[in-house]
Amino acid sequence: MSTKRPKKRANSKTIRFSFSDERVRKILGVILVFVALYLTIAFVSYFFKWEYDQDKILKLSGNILFDPDVQVQNWLGRLGAFTSHMFFYWGFGVCSFGFIFLILRLGVDLIRQSSLKAFANVFLHTFIIMSFFSVVLEFIFSNSTFSWGGLMGNSIC
Repeated sequence: MSTKRPKKRANSKTIRFSFSDERVRKILGVILVFVALYLTIAFVSYFFKWEYDQDKILKLSGNILFDPDVQVQNWLGRLGAFTSHMFFYWGFGVCSFGFIFLILRLGVDLIRQSSLKAFANVFLHTFIIMSFFSVVLEFIFSNSTFSWGGLMGNSIC
C-alpha cells in the first residue's frame, strides 16, 4: 500500500528568500545606502563632539546603548556615539570613512545589479589604503589626544 502525499495548493503563498531575486538585491542595496548615510552623519558628528562623549563611552562601553540616563552630544544619540567611537577609536581612525565608501558602493552595485567581482577589487584596494594611511596618521599625530589612526594604526605603529 502506498501512502498518500498531501497535495500542494496551486495558489498557496510562500515567501522565498533568494539573493538572485532582483527585489531582494535592490532592497538590500537601499538599506546599505541608508546605513552609509547614517554612518556619515555619526562620523561627522564624532569630529565635533568626541571630547564630550569619549569618557562616557569608555566608561560604559556597550552598556551605553541601554542606559537612558547617559546624555551624549552625538547628533545620532547614544547609538551614533557608540558606533562612531568603535570605528574611530577601536578601528581605523579617520580612515574609517573608507567603510562608508565601501558600504555605499556595495549598495549602489546591488541596486544597479552590477557584478560583485568589481566590488571585490575595490574592497581590496580600499582596505589596503585604509590600513596604510591609518598607520601613517598615527605615526604623524602620535601625541594627539584624538585617535587619528585608531587602534589599527596605533598597534602597527
